[in-house]
Amino acid sequence: MIDDQHPNAAFFEMIEKIERNFYADFDPFYFWIMADRVHTASPAKLQVHDENREVISDHPLNDRLERAIANYDKYASYTVRALRYFSSETLMLLLLSAPKSNPFPRTASVLRGDRLLEPIRSIASGNVPDSFSLSRKGVPIGFNEWVSFKLFSNVDLLSTEQGSGEIIDLVREEAELLSERGAINAYKHGKPVSYGEGIRLQMKGEDGEYVPVSLPLLGLNWIDWYEKPAEHLSIAFGTEELDPESDKKRIFATSLLMDSICQVRLAYLDGKQLDDIQVPINIEIGNKVKRQKFKFNLDAKKDER
Repeated sequence: MIDDQHPNAAFFEMIEKIERNFYADFDPFYFWIMADRVHTASPAKLQVHDENREVISDHPLNDRLERAIANYDKYASYTVRALRYFSSETLMLLLLSAPKSNPFPRTASVLRGDRLLEPIRSIASGNVPDSFSLSRKGVPIGFNEWVSFKLFSNVDLLSTEQGSGEIIDLVREEAELLSERGAINAYKHGKPVSYGEGIRLQMKGEDGEYVPVSLPLLGLNWIDWYEKPAEHLSIAFGTEELDPESDKKRIFATSLLMDSICQVRLAYLDGKQLDDIQVPINIEIGNKVKRQKFKFNLDAKKDER
């Protein structure tokens, strides 16, 4: 309850209204609907016309447009993966927020870069992130209890409900997905990417024959370029395997968790208690995203003569 005599009472009341409206209006199934639509859609047919609206069948742009249309399935597969990233990142931000004391709009605005990546990596390793710990009767609660409270405002719910271990594993697996940003950054920022088999390393044996030291991986390929300090250069080649059907299932599972968070917090902000909490069960676990990344250090020191 806000003290009407507090000098900033009107401001705090406005913040509570903003937060309540967010939980009332936010649709956690948005990511799943978009992923399913993108995956099942067909690309538009494009034509090049002259100033008289006549089709130019031999225009050089046609070949490039046809290439884009032919690659639609590959592009759609990674767009589904990108939507999984966005859905899972939203779930992490919800876990790191708290109604009234740390509103979601604030959390989503101030947790950027390493400030977000560090707590996500803690969650991936099964640890309560620093600065986000909670206590019960003066004793810090463990990771499973922390997740249970953040999801359902009940420290003990996941210790009694069927499928609780699956939910903990899901949260950790999605945090692990978000811990490597190379592929999603390549997708977002147009860095050099291709779709297909990633690089394979071979080592020459004593008999002169080359022996594979890595298995081929099909998916989105990207390049990371490092210059720290500027006179030293490293280049990394990464590949992230794609599985849109698995991604859509995982997006739906995270959507269910976000829906539960929204319903519980909306009830709390309205001064009520949600008695019937929906806990997802039968979640597919163990479908971790497969990646490979090879980094090569190149001596790029300037000539000191």
